[in-house]
Amino acid sequence: QAVVARARPNPSGDVWITERGLNGFALRIYRSGRKAYVLKYQQGTRRPKVTIGEPGAPWRPDPVTGAARVLTPELARDEAIRLLGGLIEGREPAAQRGQRGGMPTLAEFVGAPKFDGRYFRDHADKHKSARTAAGDRSNLRVHLLPALGSRPLDRITVSDVVRLHASMSSTPVTANRCVALLSGILGKARTWEVLPQSHVNPCRGDSVERFEEGRHERFLQPDELARVGLAMRGQLPIIGSKPESDFACAALVLIMLTGARPGEIAGFRREWLNRLAGIGVMPRSKTSKRTGKPRVIVFNAPALAVYDDIPEVPGNPYLIPSPKMRAKPMSIYTLEAAWERVRAAAGVEDVRLVDLRHTFASVAIGEVGETLVMIQTLLSHTNPATTLRYAHLARGPQHAASERVATAIAGALKPKG
Repeated sequence: QAVVARARPNPSGDVWITERGLNGFALRIYRSGRKAYVLKYQQGTRRPKVTIGEPGAPWRPDPVTGAARVLTPELARDEAIRLLGGLIEGREPAAQRGQRGGMPTLAEFVGAPKFDGRYFRDHADKHKSARTAAGDRSNLRVHLLPALGSRPLDRITVSDVVRLHASMSSTPVTANRCVALLSGILGKARTWEVLPQSHVNPCRGDSVERFEEGRHERFLQPDELARVGLAMRGQLPIIGSKPESDFACAALVLIMLTGARPGEIAGFRREWLNRLAGIGVMPRSKTSKRTGKPRVIVFNAPALAVYDDIPEVPGNPYLIPSPKMRAKPMSIYTLEAAWERVRAAAGVEDVRLVDLRHTFASVAIGEVGETLVMIQTLLSHTNPATTLRYAHLARGPQHAASERVATAIAGALKPKG
């Protein structure tokens, strides 16, 4: 313990203090001043090393009394012996770290670089959409791991998170998503008792003030809808048009006609359509993962007419098939690329793919006069607050209803005769 306390960093490189009684066990002093107990071992021609933990870091409770403990040289040495014993039995020490070892780093917990760690294996890949999980991996790879990947989970501080968040001020939405992702990862680590229950999440809203995000509310206007229709029918030039554009254009129209999410239309299987009832029942979707219920898409008469015009591809069960992969649906990225060509031709380049779904809602409320409750049902919003973004569009129907009510009251107020 005295040796650990006296150890000092060297600006020219890391310092290693080895244990003569246990080959491979050492104290590593980084140039930054950080200290960690490390185990090096022989694995064929490789000489891997595993970080056991930092001096004084929280350690697993005493197996007899259950008392809380911190990592001491003795406990670190015992852990090194345990890991080496597992190596004799054929268990890789690096793999054992996720079972009973000390505090894993952020990179270890998410299983970088393959991202096959417990967070993805037991949570993200099971409870998030494939696209959201892919976004998590991207944000980890590009932003979180370069800054915090080598940091043990319990050593990620509020200052670390604030510094990272501030450095991403030029991309406020991504910055906020990264903090939310890190918060979720640390929350799961606490739930799974990787982190102690006393751990305070450094990503809390009162600790890290999120950037303001400009709300993107964009809907296709009637004249823009007409130009989009012309572009998809080939009456406007679509630069770089590809053979799969017929399927992609059909998908774009179905998004507008049903209000379904782009991923729901792209991944819709023909067997899910109940033509008699006029509905498509998806057993798995973004909504079903939250509610536990299947997602129901209403296929109205115009949508069914588009559905009937889409040719079936032998051996592919999907309504919108992949142009390259047999028995696979068109990827959302291919669909987005097709929409980029259409919107460029139509001159509506600030309209995103998801705005086609918003267009359905805007027409339903602003022109048809449907209620917010009905829109919430049709768009499968689990949170009513999500639907309220369209409330301002109901001004026309509200005024018409108010006019009818007031006219009736005014008539009753007039003296008869």
